[in-house]
Amino acid sequence: MLTLHIVRGPLDDNLNPAILNGYTELARATVSAENFRRWMQRSPEGPALHAVLKSQNGAIAGHCCLFPFPLNVRGRRVTAAKAEYFFVKTEFRKEAVLGHEGSVKPAAVLLLEGLYRSGKELGWCPYLVSAPTGVAPLHRLAGCQKLTIPLTECLLTFRPWKAAIHTPNLGTGQRMALGGIGALQRVAWAVPPKSDPFVREVPADAPSEHCGSSQGIGLSCDPDFLAWRYSPSEYLRLRNESSTDLGVIVKRGGARDYVRVCHSSLGSHEQFRKPLLKTLVATALEERSLGVRWAVYHDGVSEKQLVPVLRKLAFLCMRRERTIYVHGLAPADLEPAVWHLQDSLFCFDS
Repeated sequence: MLTLHIVRGPLDDNLNPAILNGYTELARATVSAENFRRWMQRSPEGPALHAVLKSQNGAIAGHCCLFPFPLNVRGRRVTAAKAEYFFVKTEFRKEAVLGHEGSVKPAAVLLLEGLYRSGKELGWCPYLVSAPTGVAPLHRLAGCQKLTIPLTECLLTFRPWKAAIHTPNLGTGQRMALGGIGALQRVAWAVPPKSDPFVREVPADAPSEHCGSSQGIGLSCDPDFLAWRYSPSEYLRLRNESSTDLGVIVKRGGARDYVRVCHSSLGSHEQFRKPLLKTLVATALEERSLGVRWAVYHDGVSEKQLVPVLRKLAFLCMRRERTIYVHGLAPADLEPAVWHLQDSLFCFDS
């Protein structure tokens, strides 16, 4: 018989490694203890809420948590949450849960339902879930709804054959195509660009007057969120010194990684875009990364103003869709046009 415990963090010191080990073993993921603590304990909205399944001898049998973060909903800051570190160990998946002995629902669904119900009692809404295909049905049984967002994935590759080898989730034909197109892109940038003297690196939490649309649902630009979300060792923020916009915040690249744009707001001033983009390309070359990756979500302005510029700079831009699952929203808020997404919501550091 399993027992279900709902507890607000920070957790006892002995629970953190047990949960992290259980998750990484089943998800085959690598998660640093430092980043785990950052997401679980240091959010400006407070520590995470945990649902923990324990066996009769007190061992961790399963876990999921909601870590809160600020979200901008029609110009108003609300506390949303992201579901993470979800697992139920194989040997416990068919066991009954104390207090739910007559339920036909599996322990995993009971865990999620208890977690989502408790988060609602704290006033958190909505919840966002990036779930792999095999796990998504469990979140849907617990009340999550599917949301599919169109985007344009733009890639500029400098080390084409390394990119073809190390980019995950590609078939053989796609790897060959990536290598061939990347070789042409490298020729297009045979003369490395210089960083623009008017583009500066600024702290992640530097204030900005404009940060995307005040309509719909989008990421916060409040300094406390930016400082928590983007650590200086892993991220770089670039902005034109004459601009009051956010600019771009990128995940630093490396020999096996692209420099990835995670958060951006370039405003409507075209004269700021190209200098910033060239500096971004120069930075990627200096870091000897695979290239530059930018997912431009279809929220109107960004798509129409940015994608044509990226294509002129030899980026390969392809239409795609990204699926997330949300909990606690009205039907009107499930329309893709309501959302102003950034890759920041999908690439939390491991």
